[in-house]
Amino acid sequence: EKYVVGYAFCYVEAPEPVTVKLKIGSDDGCMVFLNHQQVWRNKIYRKAIPDEDVVTVTLRKGLNPLLLKVSQDGGGWGFYLRITDQDDKPLGNLKIWL
Repeated sequence: EKYVVGYAFCYVEAPEPVTVKLKIGSDDGCMVFLNHQQVWRNKIYRKAIPDEDVVTVTLRKGLNPLLLKVSQDGGGWGFYLRITDQDDKPLGNLKIWL
């Protein structure tokens, strides 16, 4: 496909406010919205590689809507997204709701 976009949505539930890293890889460009605010945008032509973009954000206590928009200009497409603590370690106390 050429010149299309795809969306991925979930809720991230945090037991308390916490500052985290969103680690993103996308093919091609991407935008990330957390709690209805844009927190990242990268208009680029590339293949998806994990952790190419790192964005520090704060999750509030409770449900945090997370939306990823991936644009496609040609070739393959997809994305990676993971959430870690500030030391790049997994967070075991978050819940992801689809």
